[in-house]
Amino acid sequence: RTAQAQALARSQYDQRPNQIQAALLASTLQLGGAGQEALQLIQSDQLEKANEPLARYLALKTLHSMGSKLDQEALTALREARFELGPIKAAEVANW
Repeated sequence: RTAQAQALARSQYDQRPNQIQAALLASTLQLGGAGQEALQLIQSDQLEKANEPLARYLALKTLHSMGSKLDQEALTALREARFELGPIKAAEVANW
């Protein structure tokens, strides 16, 4: 299943490369054990500072699950976007 999710995420990213697609691809890469590739994608697309709250959330969640130290500025901006994230994701972010 992970390989299928990665293939689908990569296809979507190739067809329309945007912040959300990049963050979804990074997330599936990390879940499939390709953490280094996920990290490179997050850094190259600057997803920690993404304008789209969902993309920033997915990128920071991926980094958090890999044990990386989260950028406090990016985390603060994400916490301020709690309306866009919704109550469940906002509560999760508050605990990071």
